[in-house]
Amino acid sequence: MSTTEPHVEVTAERESPLHPGVKLERRLPPFYASFFYAFPAAVSWIWLYFQRPGLSTALWMPSTWLRDLGLGVAAGLFIVGVTMACSRKFAWTRRMEAEFGWILGAQKGWEIAWVALLSGCAE
Repeated sequence: MSTTEPHVEVTAERESPLHPGVKLERRLPPFYASFFYAFPAAVSWIWLYFQRPGLSTALWMPSTWLRDLGLGVAAGLFIVGVTMACSRKFAWTRRMEAEFGWILGAQKGWEIAWVALLSGCAE
């Protein structure tokens, strides 16, 4: 009689960390993220262009773009820092982090950066 464990095949489905028994493998491909964020941005820009043609150009390249970029990066880094601190201190943030990780699936580093950049630009 063998004492080894029977071979169990690992499937792509994972169980939700917050909802036991719910299995789902989701992954947000960069193409869909690009389309999801680009479409509303394009519709908004077209609508703005036909409402006030000069304003759409001013919004894309304001004279204070360098300052605005610096403020945006600083605010983003601040939010990341607060999130990391909360993740170490509070169990609810760790659960939320686990649930988002389950929903998004395994992402590559550049995909995470791309989705974050698109999200920030679209909002």
